[in-house]
Amino acid sequence: ISISGDSVIFRSESKIYIQKGEDLRQINGSVEYFKNTIYKYPYLWSFSLGNGITKYRFGANNIEQMLSFNESNGLHSNYISALFLDVENNLWCGTYGKGLDLHSSQKFVMYNAKDGLPKSIKSITNNKNRFYISSEDNVYTFDNNHGDASVITDSIGITSKNIRSLASDDKNIII
Repeated sequence: ISISGDSVIFRSESKIYIQKGEDLRQINGSVEYFKNTIYKYPYLWSFSLGNGITKYRFGANNIEQMLSFNESNGLHSNYISALFLDVENNLWCGTYGKGLDLHSSQKFVMYNAKDGLPKSIKSITNNKNRFYISSEDNVYTFDNNHGDASVITDSIGITSKNIRSLASDDKNIII
């Protein structure tokens, strides 16, 4: 299930549905789009380990592919393990093995170990202009204005180092 404003996308084993307000309809398209996705109506970004990122747009009764990002057009790794779309529509791409790619102003910028980030990223979220990133070993805060990261796992009392997912609301980070 993915939610964006008053829209919800969900899938069964063989069908895709979108509900916008009171309107529920089936969408023609492959359920494979929905294994690893983020959704902001009317767009859906799908990502995977090895295939990069693909952006789709929902039409009246179908899904159309708009563009793809991969190593041949600027993405630093096709092995995408996490994706986050911020309020300015910048696309944050966690990779498996190369750090963090930020797509902003039609180009990708790579942040990695030299910026204090891990090679492999599991999850990305944002709260009050601060980005939180998890890896196999730690949770980090990241300041994209200065391009530097800090490990916060111990300072916030997390005993398990393998954080698989992060989320946030207006007041909290959910680990």
